[in-house]
Amino acid sequence: MAAMAQAQSWGRIQQQFMLNNHAPTTLHTPCVLFVQSQPQDTVWPVQALRKQGMYCSTSIADLPFSWLWRHRAHHDAVPGIIHFYRPGAFPLNCWQRQQLLLKIWLARQLGIGIISTDTGGYWHNAGGLRYVTRRAFEDKIFARSHIVLTFTRHAEQFYRTLPWRDRASFLAHPGLREVLPKMSDSATARMQLGIQAEADFVYLCLAFLHTEREVIQCMEAFSELRIVLLKSEATATLNPQLLLLGTPIDKTQSAKILKRAALNSAIHVFLEYQPADLAMYVAATNALVLPYATVRMAGVPELAMLFYSYERIVISPNLPRFHGLLPPHGGILYNPGSHTSLVQALLLAPKRTFKHTEKEAAMLHYQHGWRNYALLLLDTYKTLLSHLTKKKN
Repeated sequence: MAAMAQAQSWGRIQQQFMLNNHAPTTLHTPCVLFVQSQPQDTVWPVQALRKQGMYCSTSIADLPFSWLWRHRAHHDAVPGIIHFYRPGAFPLNCWQRQQLLLKIWLARQLGIGIISTDTGGYWHNAGGLRYVTRRAFEDKIFARSHIVLTFTRHAEQFYRTLPWRDRASFLAHPGLREVLPKMSDSATARMQLGIQAEADFVYLCLAFLHTEREVIQCMEAFSELRIVLLKSEATATLNPQLLLLGTPIDKTQSAKILKRAALNSAIHVFLEYQPADLAMYVAATNALVLPYATVRMAGVPELAMLFYSYERIVISPNLPRFHGLLPPHGGILYNPGSHTSLVQALLLAPKRTFKHTEKEAAMLHYQHGWRNYALLLLDTYKTLLSHLTKKKN
């Protein structure tokens, strides 16, 4: 009986200790939990923030109750911030989404700051119920966030019909030079992909990020490009190639794409995209083609920045996510929904080849870019913590 009473007393002491357990409260070094869809999503921002002396942890599409309780607000200070990164990509079912939204409500009740980053994504340009559900869930996350960060300039115009437009803030996407493994030369990469050695210009389309309709639109524009080149003696000898990677997001199989590719030897289709081979794909190509339809929210700025950082031309639609993203020499904008405009952009790409200056290359290096991004992000965190503390008082 005495041993049981002693164990009970000790258990109560432990419970009181756990209930009162808090993270250190300071406005200068907030504790941040990055919630992401895959482990590699926030590698660079987390590393850059940790170098600034911040405590960062990560979670895969979940908010642990232990973290929420430990980082709750107390003594007129808010020690914790939850940062949702690319929430539309979270691999959750309906019940799991409801659970996460409930935890977000609890986090706000505990005085924890909520920040989200809108990176764009394939679910914005795809139809179907599952993509509508992803967009609706992402909108709910943004609506419950104190701040929504975006890589899109003029965020207030981009979200002009959405309730969080006044809480949106623009942060430029850092450069991504040197993030890929050491790249082989262009000739070797093309040989590995089965592209003709005499190809003078190679276009790349990441089909797994587009709908079947968009990929077919790209193929038709490329076919017309070859017809235009053959009409002129000066360009008749040119031999452009088109590389398609992956299966369209709205199809498990795409017989239409395969049939069209079979009729054109200059189109190379790889139905399975291998992320580990991204460096080879970049090395083999000269230009990235983004054949989006007329969907205002479509686009992935990170992808365009990656190819620009490696001195590849980016052919993108004139949509809000691409406005001011790249300098004029690095990107070509076309009118989405216009077949003629896309063909003209494809024709212009070989004339826009460029090389980074030493200063530009240094600015685009991922270590330099993410360090500056982390400093701006840290200022955003401090501003939010200060606002929450004043509101609490």
